[in-house]
Amino acid sequence: MINDTNNKPSCATCIHSDVCSYRNTFLAFQEAAADIIVGEADGMAHIAEVPYIEPIILRCKHYHKQPEGMLR
Repeated sequence: MINDTNNKPSCATCIHSDVCSYRNTFLAFQEAAADIIVGEADGMAHIAEVPYIEPIILRCKHYHKQPEGMLR
């Protein structure tokens, strides 16, 4: 899951963060998606350099945000 304020994975805010068995794989895929490079006629293009493409944001199916405080 991505934190909208800084476009970085927010695994730390997931209720499963302490027991997640998918975290390392998820983060590796997110990093790979951000590093896509495509060959074009005038050379190679990194996805982050293409102004009309938004960042690729992967979302974990199992993400559930931790409650922000104790309920009364």
